[in-house]
Amino acid sequence: MKKFGLLTICLLLINSMAFAQAKPGHTKSRVHRLNDTGCDATTPAVYADGVGFVDFIGVFGDNFVKVNLKAGHSYAAEVWDPTEVFNVDSQGTSFLLILDVTCSGPQDNFTDVTAMDPDLSNGMANRISWIQGSDATEIIDVSSFDHNLAHNYHMRVVDTTLYNARWSTVVGFSTHYGFLNTTQSAISGTLTLTESGGTQHVVSFTIPAGGVAFKVISAGGDASPGLQLAPNLAGFATFTFVGPAGAIKPDGYFQAVQNGVLVMVATGWGPKNNQ
Repeated sequence: MKKFGLLTICLLLINSMAFAQAKPGHTKSRVHRLNDTGCDATTPAVYADGVGFVDFIGVFGDNFVKVNLKAGHSYAAEVWDPTEVFNVDSQGTSFLLILDVTCSGPQDNFTDVTAMDPDLSNGMANRISWIQGSDATEIIDVSSFDHNLAHNYHMRVVDTTLYNARWSTVVGFSTHYGFLNTTQSAISGTLTLTESGGTQHVVSFTIPAGGVAFKVISAGGDASPGLQLAPNLAGFATFTFVGPAGAIKPDGYFQAVQNGVLVMVATGWGPKNNQ
């Protein structure tokens, strides 16, 4: 009986550990202490999966990482030191810069969104965001302007592109999307509707700070500008934006009148990876 009780306790502990490791939303940082102070063929890679890594940067130092980027996707890259702040007499904070694969540049297609909430200001931290124009391998330069302290910092690159599996104008259906801005800054974004045959319909718009923007996809009637399409079309949607991961929370539903009855079916949005 004692052995049975001990076995039961062991099994419960093992199951508890398994559930803890599989807990949704739990991410780990990779330890990444490689020779990343040179921008050359040895520059290590970071992946745009939001997991990130921990690294070290010296006083007034520069580190380099490379990342493979895909056309039409939106990204956010951020660094932060959760344990140290800059001294009063320091002349700046960390700074992220995107270079091309030959380490020249800088590229000018990114926006500093450090102050967007969650705000990373007033510390050893920086965040940039952009919508990628073409497939490319690019270099991110992590610079420290702290003249007094070295830092152990965290870094991650997130593919912030959002996906919706279905929109439709089939048999009188219209599709209704809402885009909630969870930050206190206006955010610009691009909605792309891709038909099952590959044809794309693109509309860009701004979502006000702490507000929401609605878009209707319809074969006629009350459709959003640029989204009044032909009947009997269907496909999937993506939304890209310039801002922190998690800044936009979209939802949607189909609507139609069938035999005099209003039919509404929810259609969900989500990121590619856990952000």
